[in-house]
Parts: sequence; C-alpha cells; structure tokens
Amino acid sequence: MKTLGIAFRNTLRRIRRDGFGPTVRSAFDALRSVTFHVYRLEKPPPTTVPFPEITIRRGQQTLRDARAARSLLPDEFYYDSKAGYQDCLIAWYQEQPAAILWLLRGPLRTPHLILSSWDAELAGLYVLHEYRGRGIARGLIAHACHILLAERYSRLFAVIEQHNYSSQKTFSAMGFRRCGLWRRVTKWGPRWRPVSHFGTCLVYAHVSHEGAPATGCDPTQAADAGRSHLRGTLELY
Repeated sequence: MKTLGIAFRNTLRRIRRDGFGPTVRSAFDALRSVTFHVYRLEKPPPTTVPFPEITIRRGQQTLRDARAARSLLPDEFYYDSKAGYQDCLIAWYQEQPAAILWLLRGPLRTPHLILSSWDAELAGLYVLHEYRGRGIARGLIAHACHILLAERYSRLFAVIEQHNYSSQKTFSAMGFRRCGLWRRVTKWGPRWRPVSHFGTCLVYAHVSHEGAPATGCDPTQAADAGRSHLRGTLELY
C-alpha cells in the first residue's frame, strides 16, 4: 500500500510538471526494451571544482531544502523513496538547487546491479537545464568518488542509458570506462539481460531471483553463482 501511495504521488507530480500526454508516453516507454552501459571507475577522478557560485551540499537536510526552494523538481530529487537511496549530493546556485547525484553503497541490490560490500554506484545524476554546461556534473562526480574512495569502496560503478551520450562523455572524462551492456527486456518480471562484457566485468545481470543475491565477481564465478541464485538467462562473453 505504501508503494502504491508513493507511485500515485509521483504520477501526480509528473502530470503537474510535464502534462498528461508526456506522462502517459513516459509510462508506455517503460515497456520498451532499453540498453544501458555499465561504467566502472578505472583511475582516480581529476579534482574538478564547479564555478565559484556553485556549492555542493550533502545529506537528507539539503534534499528537503531543495524541495522547499523549488517545486516540481525532476524525479531524481524524490528517489529517497527507493531502497538504498539515502545519501545524495546537491549542487546549489544562489540558494537554488541546480543538480543532484545519489551515492548507493553495497551490499545492495540496486535497480541495475547487485553490489557487494566493497561496491558503490553513482546514480540518479541530473542537472537542471538552465545550469548545464558549467561543469557541475563533473564536480558532483569527483566529489562523490572522493567520498566513496575515502570510505574504502574499491569498485565504483555508473549505469547510463545507451543514448545518453552527454553522461557517457562526462563519466569517461572522470576516469570511468565502459565494462558491460545490459538490456531491460521489460519493466516487470525478469527484467535484465547482459548483452556483452568487456574485459573482466565485475557485475552481472539483475533479474527476478530466489534466495540471497550473489555478489559481484569475475565472469566465471558470476555464471556459477547465477545458476544457483538467479532465474533467467545469464550470458557472459
């Protein structure tokens, strides 16, 4: 019942923000197959400082401040209703929220990956349109990476939609390299299927499963673990 209430509020907010037609189209888009690129941090990110007027704040209080400062924010500012979305960074410009980035820590089954205790994912990056092109996204990514590396998370990931070239370019510039492709077959039921892997990919498909999730490992181990804990096809290349 709580989940239905959250979904209803999210739908009403999206209708108010985007209109009825775009909201319906977005719902139908959730049924189509979508391919995502998995990126992994391969080298320490460069120290990137946003423009002087931009400040970065962290935590639930700054998230509440952002919602109070500006109504009808993008959906990424309401991800705290999802499991694991407890810590975020928000970039501010003249006391107005400009961008957000979520820090997901393992062990956790995220919407895309199964993170082990030494894994973390940078998720839900969104820069409001009027603040794009200022290096804010790079500043958030660098800040998040330094936080997670200081907390001794050794593998940092990001999952980016195939046609989101801007985010792919940004994460690549910050030391991330593509390590795999995942395809969302459908929004409900068994949802994820790997398409290909590059080198040694340390994560694997998230599909409907029974029992405890296995943790990230090399492809051979992942295949063995997947037979025991995951329902659906697990193909590794």
